[in-house]
Amino acid sequence: MQSSCIQIGHRGCSPYYDNTLESIKQACDRSSGCEMDLRLTLDNKIVLIHDEIILGTKLLVNNCTYEEIKNINKDIILLEDILNNINSKILCLDIKDNDINILKELSILLGKYNENCNLILIGAWNKNNLDYINNDKILSQYKTCLITEDILLFPLILEADIISLRYDLITSEIIKIVHGLGKYICAWTVNSKK
Repeated sequence: MQSSCIQIGHRGCSPYYDNTLESIKQACDRSSGCEMDLRLTLDNKIVLIHDEIILGTKLLVNNCTYEEIKNINKDIILLEDILNNINSKILCLDIKDNDINILKELSILLGKYNENCNLILIGAWNKNNLDYINNDKILSQYKTCLITEDILLFPLILEADIISLRYDLITSEIIKIVHGLGKYICAWTVNSKK
């Protein structure tokens, strides 16, 4: 396995707000692509937002329609907005919801954009989501990533193409094991050159 490193924007690029179209465009202009956080609205729209509660409210994203969310924060966008505006860049889709319904909607959406999305990586935080992705006719065509802070989930790497760990959990031993399996490893929350 070749040793190389690529840089991906995390939720976009500062000084822009996280997970906004401008932030993601800037990250893609300055790096190989961008990671973004996905959640499902009450009306089954996939929006880019990290937290399950809408900032400044006590409202859960999955209990609000997209229109209601836009009335609260006009900067919250749909994944479809990204797919319509970003091409030829790596898009890391971090599935924040544990509900399979977001994956069903993602499958439908990516089915429409299949030709434009050959650089998509779908990230899952648990076995159920990873299993669904690997068994879905459309989603299984994309690279999968196990995202975890729990080293006990490490054996699930066999079911993913990539493992994504918080940088301080990565050791030379883990890198050796992952590369020995023919897999890739990603580090996140790297905020310094050290």
